[in-house]
Amino acid sequence: MNIKTTAGEETISCGYDVWQPGQTTLFNDFWVVGPTPVVASGAWTAEENFTMVVRLYETPFFHTLVYHFVGDEMLIETWVNASLEATKTLLLTAHPA
Repeated sequence: MNIKTTAGEETISCGYDVWQPGQTTLFNDFWVVGPTPVVASGAWTAEENFTMVVRLYETPFFHTLVYHFVGDEMLIETWVNASLEATKTLLLTAHPA
């Protein structure tokens, strides 16, 4: 997964049937400085849905990202397993350029 942010580009490698190690600042909160160690794994959970789990393994947190492919669009649904705030689902939509 490659994501462009205001700080630069982030890459999280995702294994299939295996946990792929890496690090990212994508899920950092204000009190976390620097890259966080992660492992990621994913699988096709439906014909048009790919589900990826990113575990911040030095913490109790993991993020679930579900990629919904519909026509030439992609909808990303993401949430965290636990939070000090109310957990809520974030939806992002991608369109071809």
